Amino acid sequence: MTVLFHPLPLRKLACQEAAGLVTRSLDGALSLKEEARYRIHLALCSHCRAYMKQLRLVQEAVALLPKPLPSPATRLRLRQQFAASHGRWAG
Repeated sequence: MTVLFHPLPLRKLACQEAAGLVTRSLDGALSLKEEARYRIHLALCSHCRAYMKQLRLVQEAVALLPKPLPSPATRLRLRQQFAASHGRWAG
């Protein structure tokens, strides 16, 4: 059996540090080392696991909200600004 190990031990992650990594982890933006430290911490800390689950639920709920569209007046103003800066009507 092959045992994989990191040549330098991973420094233990404090809850405050883990809380700062939650959204980046949910977005898939952590490095492999950060993700490993974060996952180890979650395996050992029920409070941080609960916090991560809460933020995941919030992120999922926000994703279900309708995307706001600009009003017709705002769209017209943006078209006019685009046309003025490009020398023609964009409409």
